Amino acid sequence: MSTQVKRIPAALPVLYRAATVENVDAEKRTVTFSLTSEEPVERWGGTEILDHNPKSIRQNRLKRGIPLLFGHDTNQHIGRIESYGIKDGKLNVTARFGNSALAQEKFRDAQDGILVDASGGYIIHGCTEKVNDEGHWTYRITDWEPVEGSLVPI
Repeated sequence: MSTQVKRIPAALPVLYRAATVENVDAEKRTVTFSLTSEEPVERWGGTEILDHNPKSIRQNRLKRGIPLLFGHDTNQHIGRIESYGIKDGKLNVTARFGNSALAQEKFRDAQDGILVDASGGYIIHGCTEKVNDEGHWTYRITDWEPVEGSLVPI
């Protein structure tokens, strides 16, 4: 098995990971979910694994608070991710909903168990690549940046 270190081109689009809302706090108007994990995902001809070592995650945006969107649509901003933690190969976040009509509607849907799926958007900056004897590539993403969280219908 061989390993190479690669830099990812700047033109690579934002990628997404699926998750499930784990907790809704009605009093604080927040939801908690795992934005990303180390769960392998099949991508462009190989398997992608997001490394959750804190040194692999660019955290500047997270520290400022990244947007909570509906359906990854930047025109449907419904809140802000206000806190996060990295534990057991997961990036866990808590997001607070805004007061717009859309945010209130989506918060009610989350409270009612209608809107239960979440997703994290991120940009890849660098990775290592390995190919096994059968020619299958594994990309371990060792430099990446979360840019948004979304509640999603699918």
